[in-house]
Amino acid sequence: MVYSIIVPVFNRRKYIRRCLDSIMKQSFHDFELIIVDDGSDDGTSEICDEYEQGYANIKVHHQRNGGASKARNKGIQMAKGMFALFVDSDDYLPSDYLNKLMMAYEKYGLDYWYFTSFKIYMVSDIQYFQFRKNVYFSKAKDNNLIELMDRGLFNSVVNKVYEVSLIRNYEIRFPEDLNLGEDLIFNLHYLDKRSEFNFGILNRNYYIGWWKETIDSLERGWREDFFEIQEKLLREKVKYINKWAKEGKISIELERTIKEWYFYFIQNCIRYYILHMKDIGWIQLVKKMDEIRHSQEYFKYRRMCVGKKWILTQMVCGILCTDLKELIMKWRVKHE
Repeated sequence: MVYSIIVPVFNRRKYIRRCLDSIMKQSFHDFELIIVDDGSDDGTSEICDEYEQGYANIKVHHQRNGGASKARNKGIQMAKGMFALFVDSDDYLPSDYLNKLMMAYEKYGLDYWYFTSFKIYMVSDIQYFQFRKNVYFSKAKDNNLIELMDRGLFNSVVNKVYEVSLIRNYEIRFPEDLNLGEDLIFNLHYLDKRSEFNFGILNRNYYIGWWKETIDSLERGWREDFFEIQEKLLREKVKYINKWAKEGKISIELERTIKEWYFYFIQNCIRYYILHMKDIGWIQLVKKMDEIRHSQEYFKYRRMCVGKKWILTQMVCGILCTDLKELIMKWRVKHE
């Protein structure tokens, strides 16, 4: 069996049929579909059982609600294919998705870690992600790693193909104590166990995501632990990038890269709390700013920027000015 497609699902009655139908209508048929129902109570469980009864290559596992990481880990445990793919239950695949991936493997071999592009349906528009435009297939290597990371390509698992044997041999699993950023940690661990940093990106083979206001989003909503989670993710990135540079797997401007990561980490945390001021109020906002200013990461960044004063103030001003410009532009477009 070639592919094990793992779909964790929790209370997605409105979207699950579209997702499962898109998988079962693939033009490439050598796959199993593993549905891990993570304690749904809205009728999703019954729909999953209905599909299992209708198709021989569908397996459904029901478990108590434990989060997406636990559900995906169970899917990994059940997988019998050579390769694993993860699909979110409110997304779907084009009918030739698996076939195009198989064609890439047959043409370019197993030396590459294969990704696909994104086509995301937002509330008001459609957004695309392509690593390189106007080409069907991009080859990326270790010198492209930072670009791939900075463009967010490792922040998700849904557009990638994983070797099941590598996951099993090194016991790579999703951290079950996180429900934000767990995909990045899984991908960093997986990449660390690959012998070479070769990436094959299918720029015209789209994984289709469906983001709407009706779909809850952990990334967009208010989280009390946002700073702590982002801090942990930054430390993981820095740990691995230092390790790979020491091992000679990558050749980059290490100090510059890390400094930029620290800058954007602090900036993004400040932006997050400012944008969620209505959720926390002015007093908590000031406390959060103070927490950032006294964090280890902030002091590390200050040491990397010796001689530059008022860094935090500059960041806040830059964020406020950027947001103000965006508001002015939206107002002008609306009223002209």
